[in-house]
Amino acid sequence: MKSFIFSKIKENKVNTLSLQKLAEDGNSEAQYKLGFKLYTDHDYTTAFDWFMKASENGHGAAQNQLGLAYQNGLGIPQDDQHAVEWFTESATVNNNPDAQFNLGSFYYYGRCGVTQDYNMAYQWFLKASENGNHNAQNSIGFLYQRGWGVQQDHHLALKWFQKAALSHNANAQNQIGVFYKKGYGVKTNHRTAFEWYAKSAKNGSTAGQCNLAWMYYDGTGTRQDYSKAVTWFLKAAERGSVDSQYQIGVMFFNGYGVEKSDKAALEYLYMALRNGSPVAQNYIDLISGSVDNEKTQVADRPPPIPVHHRNSSLGLNSYSVRKKSGSSSVHNNSSNSNISVPFYGSKSATTSISDVGNLNGVYASK
Repeated sequence: MKSFIFSKIKENKVNTLSLQKLAEDGNSEAQYKLGFKLYTDHDYTTAFDWFMKASENGHGAAQNQLGLAYQNGLGIPQDDQHAVEWFTESATVNNNPDAQFNLGSFYYYGRCGVTQDYNMAYQWFLKASENGNHNAQNSIGFLYQRGWGVQQDHHLALKWFQKAALSHNANAQNQIGVFYKKGYGVKTNHRTAFEWYAKSAKNGSTAGQCNLAWMYYDGTGTRQDYSKAVTWFLKAAERGSVDSQYQIGVMFFNGYGVEKSDKAALEYLYMALRNGSPVAQNYIDLISGSVDNEKTQVADRPPPIPVHHRNSSLGLNSYSVRKKSGSSSVHNNSSNSNISVPFYGSKSATTSISDVGNLNGVYASK
């Protein structure tokens, strides 16, 4: 085993030296790959230098990486103007789909000095989609779902989500689940919705994990199972879903799928409160009051006030308060599901919400 590890280390060293030699000789592909390797080793400054050399030699993927470097300020001071310039060079001259998607995202959000324009976002997403970018396909689905920059059309939206889902896009898989759950452009089918949420959740979508948890919690499209609901709420909560953090607190308080624990309930409710939940304080007050009277039940107190969440992995627009075994819980009844992704410049994907899918991180994987 040790000899195998040492041989791999030696092999990697030889490969790196060969790559270095090719890069120094002016091979743009080698310059790009060397830059990418240096980035994965967290040597952002040297990585930037090699990306620049490859970009000046016309390498489209390296130009996109330069745009991301300027956008996020890695290896170079953050500079929106240069970010847009390199994305544009990559997208137009080299037809790079990742750069096309990134430009579409700028127009979608109105970022990096770009004026928000959904029609322009659609145009860039379409170019990226034609070049096989599944995040762009997912984004077009959202535009058609909402009628932003295009005429609203749930049937076309579903077709674009399905295209993205063929590439195992977890965000699109979640959204297909939403369509079958709500009956958008298709006949309502909770079992099919459950199956798509399960695919999305297993592929890492926070929204998919939260939606799957609710299906288990309600027994919708599957057998009711509070333990499995807790499992998926926990996964979503760890990824920053405020709604899941809140719901886990409620479940610990009521003993649904877990051993009843006011301490654990407060831990998750305070977590949700810190992350912006407008209803967590209601349960915190309720639990604090029940400490003095262990017989106090949720049903003895007014339910949490239905309000709109600031930061919802389920796209909350409204709530319904539903009682189970003398308790009440807040559940999303929204029509849209958003997607958790990092904002530009963010080191973490745990607290931000986006509609258009993974923005390729800081540096896109090969």
